[in-house]
Amino acid sequence: MRRQRRISEFGEAEFLGASFNDAPQSARQRLAALALPLRSHFPGKEGDILASYKDINDYRRRKKIKQIAVKLILVSAVLGLLFVTLNLLQAFQGNSFENMITRELSVEIPDFPLTIKNEQPIDLYSLGGNFAVLTKANLLVYSSGGTRIASYNHGYTNPVVKEGEKRLLTYDRGGTKLRVDAAAGSVGEITTGNTIICAEIAPNGNVAVATSYRNHAPVITVYNSSLKEIYHYTESRDFTALAFSEDGGRLAACTVETRQGLLCAVIYEMEISKKTPARVTEITNILPLGLAYQSDGGLVVTGRNRLARLEPSDQNRMPQFTEYTGEIQRFFQVKGQTVLLQKNLFNSDSTLCVYSSSGVLKASCGIAEEAADLYTDGERILVLGKKQLHCYDMKLKAGEPILLNKAGQKVIFSGRNAFVMSTDNIDRYDID
Repeated sequence: MRRQRRISEFGEAEFLGASFNDAPQSARQRLAALALPLRSHFPGKEGDILASYKDINDYRRRKKIKQIAVKLILVSAVLGLLFVTLNLLQAFQGNSFENMITRELSVEIPDFPLTIKNEQPIDLYSLGGNFAVLTKANLLVYSSGGTRIASYNHGYTNPVVKEGEKRLLTYDRGGTKLRVDAAAGSVGEITTGNTIICAEIAPNGNVAVATSYRNHAPVITVYNSSLKEIYHYTESRDFTALAFSEDGGRLAACTVETRQGLLCAVIYEMEISKKTPARVTEITNILPLGLAYQSDGGLVVTGRNRLARLEPSDQNRMPQFTEYTGEIQRFFQVKGQTVLLQKNLFNSDSTLCVYSSSGVLKASCGIAEEAADLYTDGERILVLGKKQLHCYDMKLKAGEPILLNKAGQKVIFSGRNAFVMSTDNIDRYDID
């Protein structure tokens, strides 16, 4: 009876949940009078919103739709951010972006030997107590503990790296680009107009690059530590080697000529700040491999079969020669001294020699195995053998040989550690 009465008053549609406007007018009038009390049960903004609707079911339905919409928007935003992050990591694999992410998340110091994922090491360099690994696409900088602290993508076809005191110069031999990087960050990159033949970096950060292209005259361009051009020199011959003085104020460049059927090194010496004409000296019967300024201003040219020293005060620059025998495997010119690693002609043993700034032989010793690499920082010398790492001071006083865990290809000295690179990893050895 009660149900029939309500249906008769409100109509069956309203009783079953139809809208307020579908109810009979008498019922609407009585329900309208309830609007103010209904609002009083929901004070504040929620009550205002609820009172604006004529059907509580309509209010609930619309509120649920809004909540679902907000959730869908939040889920879409999270998925979009994840998609963008994954694509950036894939696009910048091995470079500074990946390094920034992994450096913030990783707190562990990896154990040695250090394996570089998806990269094959090509060469190894010292960088102010840290070490750097050159790969086909990147220059990776690690702390002495093995934590990656920087990563620079070079993308060069034929990368060559030169060590500075706190910077590394990387250039594309035969290409047109070079860059300078440090452990703290990248200094910058330069695109040259012509093909790069060779380049060098000074202790103060100055950079010199020699370029040549078809019918264009070879040019030497010098940049300061901020990579701003400060000097250039043009010559008709291609340069094969460059060397800065210790203060970065002078530059020597070398070309190779022939004189009466003999090889001849032609040396050009330039004062960068004065921009005066280059002083030219010819050294006959020598195939130059490298050149280096000495602390007294003299210049030493390392040849395949002898050293040549040019005195700083000689007007005619008559060279003084020091002969040696044996095939040169590696050589270093550092802190006024020349260190040579020679392979004996009659067996597979090696000979280590140290020459003073004047070109005089200071010390030499034999190594009873074929050496793979040589490194010196001017205070200690490391010779990498097939089974052992040999350590010497500059007087060639030998330390205890270190047995290698694995045969290596390259060795460097950084801090109090020696780092040895093999075909697929880098190992660390403590040096007392």
